[in-house]
Parts: sequence; C-alpha cells; structure tokens
Amino acid sequence: MILRPLLVGGLVAAIAGCRGRPAPAADAGPPAPAAASAASSAPSARPAGASTPAASAAPVASAEPADPEPEPIGGPWVTCYGRFRPTSTARRDVLRLGLLCGPPNGMRKLGDTVEGTASPEPFEHAFDAKAGQCFRVFAIAEGSETDLDVELRSPTGNVLAADHGDDRWPVLAPEGPVCVREDGRHTVRLRAHAGGGPFALEVWKLP
Repeated sequence: MILRPLLVGGLVAAIAGCRGRPAPAADAGPPAPAAASAASSAPSARPAGASTPAASAAPVASAEPADPEPEPIGGPWVTCYGRFRPTSTARRDVLRLGLLCGPPNGMRKLGDTVEGTASPEPFEHAFDAKAGQCFRVFAIAEGSETDLDVELRSPTGNVLAADHGDDRWPVLAPEGPVCVREDGRHTVRLRAHAGGGPFALEVWKLP
C-alpha cells in the first residue's frame, strides 16, 4: 500500500525534530548579590597629623574662685535685735539687748550699766576712747509713750552718730558700731524727745 511509506516517513521526521530541539536551561536561581566594593567598605584614610575629635568634651573647671554668698541685709549687727521687744524694767531689758548684740558680734561691755530718769533735759555719760576703737550704745526707757534720742559726741563736741528714731529703745548706731577718730573723752548724750521715765544704757566695745 502507499500509506505505509508515508506513515513511516512522518514518524522519522517527527523523531528528527525532537532530537534537534535544545533542552530548557536549568533554573540557576536569583543572581548572587554583588560584593561591596573594597573602596566603600574600607575606612577612609586620615591625613597624617590630623587629630580625632573627642566624642564629648568634659567641661573645663574655672580657675577663678566662686564669689562668696552675699551677707543678709544688715548682717548680724541688725538681725541681733530684729525681734527684740522691751518687756520688763529698763535695766533688765538693756541687759538682755546687750547680750543679744554684744558677744555674738565680738563685743564686750564697757563699764557698768548706767541708769537715770529720761526728760527733755539732756543726760550725759562720758567714757575714754582711743582713735580707731569702735563702740555701740544701747538704751531703753520705761513707758510706752517715751521717745528716747541718743547721740555719741567726740571730745570736741562733734556728733559722730545719732539715733533720733521714734521709739524708746535706740541702738547707736543701728547698722553697726561707731569707730572714733581721735583720742579723748567721748560723751553719750540722751534725752526724752517725748514722755519720760526711768532709763538704762550700756556702752559696748570691740576688743
């Protein structure tokens, strides 16, 4: 028959076509990541002599000493009598006031406590002093209506300090001791600007 040769020829051609087709390539997977370049991964070269900055610079301590704390307004010369109030006789009150302000500030009492009667007429108490010495006067009068004034005068009569405040227990000087400028006999002059009655005074001195 004629069909057999044709059938055989077609089979041969099909086999030949199968043998000539290239086989599919094997799956190689995703491409490997590229290696980082040595230039980018290596640390950059630093010029010779260049210094490495510190991560955190420590604060430099100041060579100058800190300023001392300011003293309270008036200091101990004022605060010593800040809460004082007369509550008893003139003598007892002036003793208490002197002890509050004298020893804590390095002062000592000069002579005895002086007592008298305050009136508009001046009362004087004298004491000897040398130039450069410093003093403080405390005086208290009895009677709530009494206004006592006190002055410290030099040997020539000049007023070195005065307390003319409206009260019955003046402190001379209110802010601190009074330092005299000449040798000789100094005078405490006291008088009642208003009212009157028993009073007591003390003079204290810095050593």
